[in-house]
Amino acid sequence: MTTTDDRFRAVPDGWLEAPESLKDQALAKAKKVLEAPQAVEDVALHYDRSSNYAGATFLDLDPVDPYAITSGDLLSLTLLGVQAEPQAVRRLLEMTATNREIRVLLTEEHLPLDADLMVADNDTLLAMASLHEALKRALSLDATQKKNPWVTASKLSARKRPDLFPVRDSVVCEVLGLSGPKQD
Repeated sequence: MTTTDDRFRAVPDGWLEAPESLKDQALAKAKKVLEAPQAVEDVALHYDRSSNYAGATFLDLDPVDPYAITSGDLLSLTLLGVQAEPQAVRRLLEMTATNREIRVLLTEEHLPLDADLMVADNDTLLAMASLHEALKRALSLDATQKKNPWVTASKLSARKRPDLFPVRDSVVCEVLGLSGPKQD
């Protein structure tokens, strides 16, 4: 069993807890990846502006506004291999109810800029879930069978609050031995 500080295993009020064996497995795999001899060099390369990797550009592409979704946010998604559809772009960029809801969720009162996942408390985790769910709804097309764009929402959340949201997609889930969220 992996020994981990309890605060890193805390589950917000009302959430279902994953089985201990699954958490232990994911933590062990994450530790193995992070302790690999090449890990630091791989991460540095991902953020190296002279490389063809997306890291630095994903975070810095203008316009950057921590309190609103911008065209820079949507363009940065393409660097990670996903995109927002035209209907979602309008919901996110035009002054719609969706846009206003997300702006509220991005305020300092909900998700402060100095918040960090390592010390996130119950309220922060719930606020993170609210933002991710709002982005999933905004990114879901009205006339589609696939109503759970969790990868795109994950990457957009990571762009808005990189210290809170790790980039999560099917590759990351596979490495950790986890399944991604089920499609609705």
